[in-house]
Amino acid sequence: MVVLAAAGLAYHFAGGSDLSPLRARIVSIAQGQLGYTTDPADTYCNKFSAFWNAGVDDCGGNGNLSEEWCADFAAWVWKEARALTAVHVAVVVGTTGDDAAPDVVNGDGDRTGYSVVETGDSQAYADVKGKGAPLSGYVSPSSPSSTSGSS
Repeated sequence: MVVLAAAGLAYHFAGGSDLSPLRARIVSIAQGQLGYTTDPADTYCNKFSAFWNAGVDDCGGNGNLSEEWCADFAAWVWKEARALTAVHVAVVVGTTGDDAAPDVVNGDGDRTGYSVVETGDSQAYADVKGKGAPLSGYVSPSSPSSTSGSS
């Protein structure tokens, strides 16, 4: 939901007039799903997880799949908006104190070897050959006191 939240904040602060066409499509598609509910109710059964074939098929044969689906929803919105998929994500472990990219732990594995979880300083791009894959966004989880104990 980070991408959607960022696009929504940009829309809010810019009054909707300064959004790029891509961001406007992302916001419009996300807002077009307002009111969507899981089926059956009181489950995680949803069409977004089913689109990605992610989750468990315990939804009564209605075509939905069951899993916590915020990331599935965000990825579906990006795909519907014809956005590039997120090709690089990482866990931020520290900031540099200026406008440089953060220090991260990620699994792109080309710095020290393929298929290796490693750390990197000032990482705006994955350590892949050539141009690299830009980080698509950053996530900051809520504090433990504001969650229901899940991680």
